[in-house]
Amino acid sequence: MNIRNLTVLFLTTANLAMAASNSTDLELDGPAQGLVGNGRSVIVVTPAGFHYQRGEGGDGWLRIALAGQPVDLAKITWQTTAFPGGIIFTHRTPEGSLEIFDTALPDDPYGILVRLGGNFTNASVAIEGGRKFQSRFETNGANALFRLLGFSETGKIANADFDQLRVQVLVPYTERGMVLHSPDLLLDQAVLFNQYLLDLSDNGDLIVCELFRWADIWSRDAGSGFVPGSLFTGRIEAARKCIDVDLARHEKATARALKTTADASQGGSAEGVGHLTTALWDYYLVTGDRAYLARVAEGIRPWVDAWLARDYANTGLIVDTTDWMDHSRYLMLPFGSRTLYANTQMVRLLGTFTRVEQELGNKAGEARYARARDRFIAAINDHLWDENLGAYGNLLLGGQIDERTASAANSLALLGGVADAHRATRVLATLRAKNWRPNGTLTITPLMTYNPNSDQNEKIWPWWVAYEAMARFKNGDADGGLFLLHSCAATIRNPQYPGMMDETMSRDGQTEGGRAFATAAGSLLTSIYKGLFGIEILAGGMREVKVVPNLPSTWQTASLHQPTPGGSIDIEVRDQVAHITVNDPRVKIIYTTTNAIVTGAAKQVWHDPAPVAIKAEAPIAPPPLRARRAAYFDEPGFPHNSPIPTGTILPRLGCGELAALDAAKIGAVIIRGNALPFATAAGQPLQAALDRYLASGGMLIFQGVTMLSNQGNPPDQLGGNGGVIEWYGQSNSDWYPVNPRTGQRETRARRSGTIYWGEGNYFGGWDIERGAFGFQVDGQGIQLAKASPLPPTVENSTAQVAAAFTDFAVSKPWYFQPLATTHTAFNFLLPQKGENFPCAVRLVNRETHGEIILIAKGAESHINLANLINVGVEGEAATSTLGPR
Repeated sequence: MNIRNLTVLFLTTANLAMAASNSTDLELDGPAQGLVGNGRSVIVVTPAGFHYQRGEGGDGWLRIALAGQPVDLAKITWQTTAFPGGIIFTHRTPEGSLEIFDTALPDDPYGILVRLGGNFTNASVAIEGGRKFQSRFETNGANALFRLLGFSETGKIANADFDQLRVQVLVPYTERGMVLHSPDLLLDQAVLFNQYLLDLSDNGDLIVCELFRWADIWSRDAGSGFVPGSLFTGRIEAARKCIDVDLARHEKATARALKTTADASQGGSAEGVGHLTTALWDYYLVTGDRAYLARVAEGIRPWVDAWLARDYANTGLIVDTTDWMDHSRYLMLPFGSRTLYANTQMVRLLGTFTRVEQELGNKAGEARYARARDRFIAAINDHLWDENLGAYGNLLLGGQIDERTASAANSLALLGGVADAHRATRVLATLRAKNWRPNGTLTITPLMTYNPNSDQNEKIWPWWVAYEAMARFKNGDADGGLFLLHSCAATIRNPQYPGMMDETMSRDGQTEGGRAFATAAGSLLTSIYKGLFGIEILAGGMREVKVVPNLPSTWQTASLHQPTPGGSIDIEVRDQVAHITVNDPRVKIIYTTTNAIVTGAAKQVWHDPAPVAIKAEAPIAPPPLRARRAAYFDEPGFPHNSPIPTGTILPRLGCGELAALDAAKIGAVIIRGNALPFATAAGQPLQAALDRYLASGGMLIFQGVTMLSNQGNPPDQLGGNGGVIEWYGQSNSDWYPVNPRTGQRETRARRSGTIYWGEGNYFGGWDIERGAFGFQVDGQGIQLAKASPLPPTVENSTAQVAAAFTDFAVSKPWYFQPLATTHTAFNFLLPQKGENFPCAVRLVNRETHGEIILIAKGAESHINLANLINVGVEGEAATSTLGPR
């Protein structure tokens, strides 16, 4: 029987009694469902029994009789006291008291102490089940004022003193951890409980981001949550293990894959690399391990460069692949949207890596990444800032800003140095007006409409609420920061796992995403450290530390005991004066306010640096069109989707001739539709041959392209059918569809899309690796794209266009140039005006001058290929050689 089947009375938050006996205790009326353990073990407990969530103890039950009568432990009246390290269930009657104490020690994975007090006679206690426990039965035959019974795996808890054991399990938190004393008791408690949650989540190999569902590491969770939370609370070894796991994945994988494992959410995206790099830098600042920093730089630099390559035109905005907590399907990343979140993460990534290169003495790298950071800052401010909104829009799509407000992304813009002081003030005011709710701040609001039934973005994530709090502390709104931190802390007041923070909540504050979320715990601790107390490490190994507290106006006093690798820093603020005591010989200088009093280190007055002018680079212009001689691919029996126009006198190429293309003789090959042969009849692989052709400057023109929907792929496959080309094999004169990657025969034609889940590069298809990516649309009309080389005659208001293309898969040296666009009625953006997507595009390799032209079905009859392939060829009638328009 699993403990989840035990009858447990669950309470609402409104019924919780918060009259705690001290700052460590959460007092709850009724029986809670608690968590105890030492990390290698995690046990779900109630007064009636237990279940090993982690570890090998199985399930067990307590059987207790008082005055000779069995007691139904699931139905009697209980008071619950939860504290970091354990939980005590208390039942009181006129005859006496029954206390059940569940806890663990570093060397005793789990134990129960049962204490009877008062006039209970003929009392018995038994434990049943549990592979680590023998069935036991003990009685108290005579009247006794006090009786203590113990059960544990190793016997240490079983033989301990009840009160002394409670003190013992609290010591790591009350004496050796981060300890806050403030007017907000709940926040003080959350600081202690969150460290307990980090310890519960540490299985000895790594800290898992969630105990019940995702016992693994994701870069975003590690870098934004439990790694900094561990570093700043003295759990440096645990933090290092997590970094090593995440770093090893990146070192093992190829950066151009843009993902590290078969699960694309585990690492490799722009946001993930940004968070990982922040964690790596924090580790260096805390430890001063320069050799590790140098090794880290070698492992991460290829990923930084791979993401910079996604900025193929040096515009300073990229399309991420898996950002905003896997919500790519809601943010329409395959549609080419540039999210604020991913691009602020790029700013943080580039800023952090600039500091890494500076520390390592790599001046060229430092300058390169600093320039790129400036480029992204300028682009975000130029293209994503919405003056009317008073904040940065959620994303940019086709030049249109989505006016939904994303709290975490805007907060990261402030924390990453994107926003100047004026914009920062406006952002905070807008988030307060639009995103705040009584229980925190909504991540994105209003609700995104593209996938409303499964969307998670209009929710409260305490993880990210703490980041907005940190942004407020750092930008002059300490009162707002306190409100948000308190709303995070309030999630520990829950009878299901009291003391454990929520992952996500509904907009009215109800738990939705699960409990015991170490990522959120780490983000709150980081916000206390960097935000509330304004601690910033300025030199590796904590040689120089800035301490400028940001206390709310309602607080007259507050103190923080802050563990460091070599001791501690104690900060006490009394009447707006900070008293800073350094007990770590590594800390040489404290930068702080003029009136602060520093003991144990030299004091320097902190002055905010003057704003630095941003120097943005000019975007890269598309390469000019080149004159080319063209030919049609025309293989008898092959599935071409349209006939060659009447009157066309261009040469025809068969399948065998594709294997020996010479760009000097045939500069462009026109493919009618989407189909190409995978190999010649003699077995020559044509993908390799076409690679050689493009590498020598050749052009492939796909005319009248259709695209598939995502039908046949799960929703989280994203652009699973986003590839353009269908590949075919040959048996005698019959052609049959083949697998786009292996060439094996298939029952139906399919496109090679992105590999979101599964082995292989994120963009694994031959065409997608070269940036060719699209999707079905119901497009209305054709318009010239900005700076298009096509003539105005292309425009047509009535054309029905069936496909569109985006730069979702494009990286340098490929360049994406829209030629014409069509209007769709997805109404994804706010306000809803529909969107324009490219329906004719030019992909150019800026190194080889190879090109791919994609023209959608419905647009091909309006685009004269002579404008693309015969420009500048004197003495040739382009229209006569290509046929009528």
